[in-house]
Amino acid sequence: LFGGDIIASQLIRQVTNRPLWISTLHNVQFHQSWIRRFLWKRLFRHVDFVIAVSETVAAYAKDHFALRSPRLVTILNGVMLDQWLAIPDKGEATTPLQIATIGRLEVQKGHRYLLTALSYIERHLWQLHVYGEGSLQQQLQVQATALGIEKQIIWHGVSHDIPTALQDIDVVVQPSLWEGLSLVVMEMMAAGKPVIASIPAGSELIAHEKTGYLVPAANGVALSKMIDYVMTYKTEAHRVGKVARLFACDHFSFDTHIQQIARLYTDVL
Repeated sequence: LFGGDIIASQLIRQVTNRPLWISTLHNVQFHQSWIRRFLWKRLFRHVDFVIAVSETVAAYAKDHFALRSPRLVTILNGVMLDQWLAIPDKGEATTPLQIATIGRLEVQKGHRYLLTALSYIERHLWQLHVYGEGSLQQQLQVQATALGIEKQIIWHGVSHDIPTALQDIDVVVQPSLWEGLSLVVMEMMAAGKPVIASIPAGSELIAHEKTGYLVPAANGVALSKMIDYVMTYKTEAHRVGKVARLFACDHFSFDTHIQQIARLYTDVL
């Protein structure tokens, strides 16, 4: 929303009766240039309220943009649950284990650590399904070949029907290096899939070994051990996926998200 906020700031300067300005911050900006962060900070001086989509984003906004309550409000994102809840329970994992990772093939998503992790697994059979496109695709394919695992990976590109594709998937891995709030993790939990997520991707969403599994970011060894664990304890992983689905139903509803947004607007107008 950076461009939209810039336009809004210019329009607001030109009107006599200044409108209320509410902006939403969706991600942490560690990867952005210093000048972009500087512009964000100056911009936020004129914003009435900033909605952070997670506690992680709220903490970033406090540290880097000097935003404080009551101007800074945390409202967790929600997801449309119906399409994910409609995915049937696949049961316990099969052999080879069908692993999926979903997201843009960019540095943020940490795919190279997943490939490294999978290259360490020798006592289990697996197949990786990569959903997404991006500037690192060729580089990742070269890495897979160098690691000797290229025949075990299917590069699907962008899929317009992830719910159907997920019916054959046993576990989803989200190895992001940073996230504001991972919609993929939320959706996969709603789908009833065991999720292995990096701490940045899942710490606000997953209770470790109860509704999913957490590993340190950028750590291929730790990720490999967790994938091996899920392969070994398939009954537990299946149970974790079922509990995650129940948790998602209670906490990730898009309707709840909209109600909280509406309440904010009602309170401030």
